[in-house]
Amino acid sequence: MLIYQGLGMIFGLLIAYITGKIDGKTLKLLSIIVLYILFGIIACNILYETMVSAATFQYKIEEQSGVATLAYEQFVHSKIIKWNVGVYTSQLVGLIIGYFRIKRNKKHENLKIRKEEKNIPDDVYRQIAEELQANKRDSMLMVKAIAQSKGDKALAESLYIQLRAEYIVSTLQNEEKKKQRETETLHRESESVVQTKKAQAWSKGEELEGIQKAKEQARQDKNEEGIDGLGRFWLIFFVIIFLIAIIVIKTIIIIIIIIIIIN
Repeated sequence: MLIYQGLGMIFGLLIAYITGKIDGKTLKLLSIIVLYILFGIIACNILYETMVSAATFQYKIEEQSGVATLAYEQFVHSKIIKWNVGVYTSQLVGLIIGYFRIKRNKKHENLKIRKEEKNIPDDVYRQIAEELQANKRDSMLMVKAIAQSKGDKALAESLYIQLRAEYIVSTLQNEEKKKQRETETLHRESESVVQTKKAQAWSKGEELEGIQKAKEQARQDKNEEGIDGLGRFWLIFFVIIFLIAIIVIKTIIIIIIIIIIIN
């Protein structure tokens, strides 16, 4: 029946999960055998009453139909043996499925680790090897590796190396970014100083240019004032000459008139 096979398969998966964390091959094999037998006995004992009831029910049906060929005890016994074999068989199937699943997960983890290792320099692994030889481990990363490996020591060791390598690379990258930011800050500050000096030089240049323009304008104004003064002088001069000429002419006319009158 399906319930017997289902329980056997569950026990098989459980055996695979428990023994999958054991490192030694001999110890793992012995553990599988012991747990396989023990869990099979437990499953059969749990299902014994259900098997007897099911076998009794089937026997009554066959007896009523007239097709029963065995005695009741023999019939029940043969059915229980058959179903127990089914439990052990299903347990074996569950065990195989469980181990294939565990193996696939480990392969996936290893591929993931190898993929991530491609971006890690050899110097980082050299540093980690020196740390391991000196028995210096990061306790936080080790706990994290054990948690992710679910108790598998070999996988935990690989994960620790990977986590430690990622941590070192991350630290180096952060330091590189920090240096880059400091360099950019110094570059911006130097550019700011250069721009300030340029502005000051430009301001001084404008100031000097303004002073020069003011001097030139003053010189032009002075020249214009000289020209204007000279023009006014000659105007006054000609006006005075013109007035003197008129006076002289009038005087001459008066003298002529007097002379004519006298004569």
